[in-house]
Amino acid sequence: MISFCGIASDVRSFFIGTLASRLQDSSSTQDYLQFRVLQWQQNLPQRLQFKGIDDKFDMATEKRGDYKLRLMLYLRANQMRTIILRKAASRFGSHNIDTSNFQVMIQVARDSIQVLARLARETDIYHAQHKTFNHFLETALSSLLLVTCYASPDQSKSCLQDVVTATQLIHRLAGESLITRRLRDKLQTIRKATDELRSQRYAGIGEGFGAEPSTEAAHATNLTGDPVLLNGLATTANIPIGLFDIDPADTTWVDTDPSLFNNLSQILGNCESFTFF
Repeated sequence: MISFCGIASDVRSFFIGTLASRLQDSSSTQDYLQFRVLQWQQNLPQRLQFKGIDDKFDMATEKRGDYKLRLMLYLRANQMRTIILRKAASRFGSHNIDTSNFQVMIQVARDSIQVLARLARETDIYHAQHKTFNHFLETALSSLLLVTCYASPDQSKSCLQDVVTATQLIHRLAGESLITRRLRDKLQTIRKATDELRSQRYAGIGEGFGAEPSTEAAHATNLTGDPVLLNGLATTANIPIGLFDIDPADTTWVDTDPSLFNNLSQILGNCESFTFF
C-alpha cells in the first residue's frame, strides 16, 4: 500500500504538471509512470490479483469483501493508467492532441467499462456503491469520448460499442440512485453542447450535409436505450444520449468542431477531483 500511495502521488503530480519538470520530457514521464503502475500491479500477492473481465464473483469460494478489494485494486490501476495516457495525449493543448498512445488508452478504458458492466449485470456490488464505481466509469467513458473526437475512424469505431454499453449502464442505474442520475445529467450536458455545435455547423455549411435532424426525432432515438444496428454494428447515429447524431460516413465533423470536447474533463470525469485510497 505504501508503494501504491507513492505511485498515486506521482500520477497526481504528473497530472497537475509538477512531475514532468523533474524528468527529461513528458513522454519519458508517461513511460516511467506506466511502468511503475504495471510493475506494482504484477507484484501484488496472488490473493489480490484480479484477472479482468473473466474474473467472476463466486460467493461459494470467496468472501464478498475479498473480491471487492481485488476488483478495486484492479480498477484503480486501470484508472491511473488512463489518466496518465490522457494527460500525455493532451500535453500540447486541446487543439494538438497526441494520438500515438490512443490504442493503449482505448484498451484500458474498454476493459474497465466491460468489467463494470458485467459487475452491475451479474452482482449487486455496483448497485450497493454507485458513487465508488461511477468514479471509475466516468474516467473510462470520458477517455473513450476523447478518442472518438480525435482518433482515426477505425479507432473511433473500435470503442463505439463500449461507449454505448457505458451510457446504457448509466441510464439504467439512474433509476436507482441520485448520484447516478447526476452522472446522467452530465451526459445530457454534453448532448446539449454537441447539439448546439452541430446546429451552428449545419447553419454555416448549408445544405451540403443534408437537413439537420429535428430535436424531437433525436430525443426519440436517445431514449430508446437500445442502439440501432447497421450491418450488425451499432451506428454512431444511435448512441442513447444522442452524442453522435451525425452521418457515420462524415468524418469532417472532427476537424470542423475541434472544440467539442475541449472542456470534457470539466463536464465528465474531472480527473482533478479524483482521489485514491
